[in-house]
Amino acid sequence: ILRGSTETEGKETVFTVTENSTVKYTNTLKSYPVKFIKIDQAGNAGVVAATFNLVNSTGKYNLGTNLQAYDNAGSNGVFYTSDDTYEPLYAGYTYTLTETFTESGYLGLDGPVTIKVSGDKNAPFTISDPRVTAEWDNTNKVWIFEVKNLEEKDISIVKALHDPLLTQRTFKFRWSYKFDSNLDNSIDPDTEIFSGTFTLSPISGSTAGTKLTIPAGATDLVIEELYEDSGSDKYAWVKNVYDTKLQLNSETATEGYSYTIRYVDTAATITFTNTRKTVPVTVRKKVVGEGGTFNFEALLSYSSAISNYTLNDRGTTDTTADDLITGTDGKAPFTLSPARNGEDTIILSVPYGANLNVTETSTGAFTTSVQTGTDPAQAGITTGQLTITDPVTITFTNSGVTIAPTGYSVTNTPYMWIFILGILIIAGMNVPFFFWKNKRRKEEQE
Repeated sequence: ILRGSTETEGKETVFTVTENSTVKYTNTLKSYPVKFIKIDQAGNAGVVAATFNLVNSTGKYNLGTNLQAYDNAGSNGVFYTSDDTYEPLYAGYTYTLTETFTESGYLGLDGPVTIKVSGDKNAPFTISDPRVTAEWDNTNKVWIFEVKNLEEKDISIVKALHDPLLTQRTFKFRWSYKFDSNLDNSIDPDTEIFSGTFTLSPISGSTAGTKLTIPAGATDLVIEELYEDSGSDKYAWVKNVYDTKLQLNSETATEGYSYTIRYVDTAATITFTNTRKTVPVTVRKKVVGEGGTFNFEALLSYSSAISNYTLNDRGTTDTTADDLITGTDGKAPFTLSPARNGEDTIILSVPYGANLNVTETSTGAFTTSVQTGTDPAQAGITTGQLTITDPVTITFTNSGVTIAPTGYSVTNTPYMWIFILGILIIAGMNVPFFFWKNKRRKEEQE
C-alpha cells in the first residue's frame, strides 16, 4: 500500500517519487472457503447418514467434532461449511478428516484422510483418499469437498441338508472377491483381493446360513463349497456322498459346488442344497418250476433302524399310499410274483452308505439260494447286512421240491429208485439159485 493510495494485490509497485513515501506490504495467509458434502456411490447427496471429525493436524486443534451428515434431501449432505462458525482451510497446513460413524449398508472411509493445503491457486489440495475429492464452485465461490461412501451389499449363503442317515453335518466354504478400493481402475493383487472361509452346520431337513457384506462394485465374487481333500481339509466325502445343487435367489437350481457373481450391485441369496445320494438295489426272484407269490422283507439301518424311508415309490411320485416305506423298526415287507420258470424284480432306492438286509420270509416248497452281485450263490434265505455304496443285484433262486408217491421229495426220489432197482437185480440173480437148490432138496428126499 502506497500511503494515500488504495490497497492492491501484488508483490511489486511502481510509482514516481516526489516526496517522502511509505510502501507497506501486508502478507495474509492464504485461505480457501470450503463446503464438505456427503454423497453415496451414485453421487447423490442427503441419502447417507454419517459423522465426522475435522482436525487441523498442523495446528493441532479441532475445526469440528461430531459433524453430522444427515440422510435427508433437505440437508443436501452438507456437514461442514466455512463461515462465521467454521474457519476455511489455510495454505501450508495439513488437515485430517475422520469418519466416526457410517449408516448401515454403506462402506465408510478406511481411516483418517489427510488434506494437505498449498498455495497453488488452481490445485491447492492434496488428498490421501480418492473417495474424497475437491472441486471449485465458481458460482458460489467455494471449494466443494465430496466425501463418497460406497454401498455395501449383503450376500447371504444358505446351506440346506437332506440326509436320512445323519441328524447334522458340518460343511466348509471359501470365498473371494476383487475390489478397486482406491478407485484407480486397477486391482492390486496384494491389497485388493479379499478372501476367507466359513463353515455351516445344518440339521437334516433344515437350513443354516451366514451373510457376507461385500462392497458394491466388487467383481468376481466366488462362493465355493469344499468337496475334495486338500491338506488338512478332508471333504471328498461331500462329492462321494451327496448330490449338490446351487440356486441364486429364486432362479432354477443347477448342479455344482461353486457360484460366481461377476459384478456385485445388489443383495443376493445363494443356496447350496446337499441331498444324500441314493443307490439302486435290484432284488430279483427266480424260480425253477412252478411260479407264485413270495414274501420278502427289507431291513434298512445305519447307526440304528431307518424309519419312514421310501424304498420304492411304485412309479407314482405324487401318491404315497402304495409306496414301499420302512416302518419304525426299519423294515419294509414286499412281494415278488414270478411266473413258472420265470422271474420278477423290484428296485430299491437305498441311501448311499446305508446298511441293507433282504430276507425271503416264505419260500414254500422250494430250496433257496441267494446271490449278491457277482459273488457265488449261497444256500439260504437272507443276504445278511450289506453296506450299499454301488448298484447291486440280489438274486433269490428257488428250485421246486415235488413230493413223489414214495413220500420222499423229488430231490431224493432218484436215489430211492436206484436203491429199489438194486434190490430187484439182486433178487433176480438169486431166483435160479433158489429153484435149483429147492429141486435138489426134493431129489434127496426121494
